Amino acid sequence: MVPPAETSPVDGVYRVPVEGLLYARPDCHAEAAGLSLVIFRKGLALQFQDSILHNEGHDPADAWDLFRDAVLRLEDNGCLPRESIQKLSGQMVGAVALTTRTAYAVRYSNYERSGAINLEPGFRLKVLAPLLKPGYQEVKIIQPANSSGGPLELTVEGLEGYETSYYAVQPRAGGGVQFALSSVEQNRVNVITHPSESTAFQFHIAPDARFFRLMFLRRASIADRDISLLGAPEWGLLLDSAQRFDTIAGTVDDCGKVQGLTCVAVSKQVAILAEVGIEANGQIVYLPVGGTLRDLLGTMGKATSRVSALTGVKVERPWHGRMLSVELDRKNPRSLGLLLMAGDRVTW
Repeated sequence: MVPPAETSPVDGVYRVPVEGLLYARPDCHAEAAGLSLVIFRKGLALQFQDSILHNEGHDPADAWDLFRDAVLRLEDNGCLPRESIQKLSGQMVGAVALTTRTAYAVRYSNYERSGAINLEPGFRLKVLAPLLKPGYQEVKIIQPANSSGGPLELTVEGLEGYETSYYAVQPRAGGGVQFALSSVEQNRVNVITHPSESTAFQFHIAPDARFFRLMFLRRASIADRDISLLGAPEWGLLLDSAQRFDTIAGTVDDCGKVQGLTCVAVSKQVAILAEVGIEANGQIVYLPVGGTLRDLLGTMGKATSRVSALTGVKVERPWHGRMLSVELDRKNPRSLGLLLMAGDRVTW
């Protein structure tokens, strides 16, 4: 994707001015993986070598993830104001030509590789949990001891139905986010009800937790894990804990023992999904993280099997306080794979 006012490198170095951002003290400096935030003119600028974007075998999104963590730690110590990383990410995407995948990873994180994403306003959490029959602590799946060839018959005990609940991720005063229950749907053998509260799964969040990372289910790694939602009053504690859980096998099981860390551990029968809100024809539609233009159009009932699905579709993205159109190649079906971000507006 080429931004409206693309920044070009000078002598192989990019320097992207950052509007409205200053270090609080002379000793402050953000630098990681070849990216740095330097004093430039009367403000700050992102500085990095052109090779970061074009080094074969190295993903620029990985470098940005390390830089993101460095900036978040500076937010903790007061060198930078809270939410600085959102401003920096927006400046990067709005000034440097990036692939749609890299732009998305810069904005949110290289979640496909890290298996985790930091939550911010504009997200929504979708929680799927079983409704249990009285006397059951979990759903039991019983497989016959001696099963012969052919279809496998399983017996399920304790399952009464399923609950789907949604939590809006809202900004919190002083920085960070908080969760607000938006709606609950319970399905018991196609009998649908909408209670005011969730009964199948509840979040138990410490009052001082304001920064959160959703860690996805992961298998076949050095540190396998189920889904976990981590929260902390400071980014440093959250980042250090997540790094430990990612690299040392079995440590995620001790999540609840880390002082100051909120850990919402999720059983194998519960799922927590992060979704991003996109404006579509005047309403907010939520897509899973990594949702594309094709996903949005399909959710809204528009056929997407042919490139003609792009006829009449307009995508706008915020840029320096105003909405600008994203130019789509309407003859190329790959345009349907455009990754959509919070703040995007789609009409047709």
